Amino acid sequence: MELVKGAPALRRNYLDSILIRLDKTYSHELNRYERTLKQRNALLKRINEGLSRKDELEIWDAELEKHALILWEKRTVLIKEIQSFFETKYRKISKKEDKVYLEYMPKKDTEDFSADLRRRWEKDIVIGSTTVGPHRDDFIVYLNDKEASEYASQGETRSLVLSLKFSEIKILEAKHNTNVTLLMDDVFSELDHIRQQALLDLSLSRQTFITTTHIDEYIKISEENLYRIKSGKLITER
Repeated sequence: MELVKGAPALRRNYLDSILIRLDKTYSHELNRYERTLKQRNALLKRINEGLSRKDELEIWDAELEKHALILWEKRTVLIKEIQSFFETKYRKISKKEDKVYLEYMPKKDTEDFSADLRRRWEKDIVIGSTTVGPHRDDFIVYLNDKEASEYASQGETRSLVLSLKFSEIKILEAKHNTNVTLLMDDVFSELDHIRQQALLDLSLSRQTFITTTHIDEYIKISEENLYRIKSGKLITER
């Protein structure tokens, strides 16, 4: 649920976690960027303390830009891929014709990242931190042209998160040419029986394990695929 309503870092980590599984080079570029960022931030603090010169930032700015541009390119492509499935998945789960989409928010002032960094030298030196770059990116989830983090109900938020995950599944399965195994814990909370059934129907094409504390009487599920745990024992009766 925090993926929609939580801090930007959660959404950045979500994009990175997918890209690491899609692209063997992404993890390397991300690590290089983070190491360079750490070194630049350390230099900013030394400059503020009068222990280093401003012009030393030029070396780290160039290195940071090299890796930042790659991260932005790959994240932009991924957002577009997710978007290609996102609305369709949401409508299947919600059974509504709502308009949903994502807006990627790369943290840069212009298309010239090197110039962006230089313009922020004074500010960065004062606070001892780099204020622009992929480490401050975000993406916004929209529901009917409104930010879902502000306006979506609990049920709508849960449906949006599930739609993101099913979009992720489609991308990973296409990349690796195999079905994933899907694990969902207590996902029926906040979903009415129509959305619960839609979620089950979406899961039929792959091996899926779903845990829940209750099953609505209207849900259609084969008895042979249903298990109950009672007093620590696994039984098959509904």
